[in-house]
Amino acid sequence: MRKPILLYILLVVLPALSAFALGTILARRSHSRALRPLLEAQSKRADSLQKLDEFTVLDERGPAQFCRVHNTRLSLDLVPVSYGLPFADPIPYDVRRNHFPYANTKSQGGCVLRAWQEALVLYCPACREAETEWKNAQAGEKKLERQNSKPQPAHSAD
Repeated sequence: MRKPILLYILLVVLPALSAFALGTILARRSHSRALRPLLEAQSKRADSLQKLDEFTVLDERGPAQFCRVHNTRLSLDLVPVSYGLPFADPIPYDVRRNHFPYANTKSQGGCVLRAWQEALVLYCPACREAETEWKNAQAGEKKLERQNSKPQPAHSAD
């Protein structure tokens, strides 16, 4: 009784699963090949494109095509994926959401290490500029605070 079941599994089920797995792998590879020309045209990091593969690039493109703050079309870019527990973002959530929601300069991969080294993101160039300006302004304010907090030399009235 067990021999026909094992024979059925060996002759029908396993080849079907193998064909499905092979079809999935081939479909993923053709998908990454279709993205390559678009990425080469828009990416600043052409050397990273040589490694483009669905197993090393995380697709984090969202449904949005335009920046709602700057009314510009979003562009494609590859950004590094960082793993582990993220530290608190120095940029407050409401500032990021209202002034540069599509900067997308980094990607959080989560706590579990995976094969993804880079993420494919959509970004707004104006959002990235606004984020850089905001960070520079904050750094300037901190520098000013440090200078003001230094003890001033005592002036003697001789």
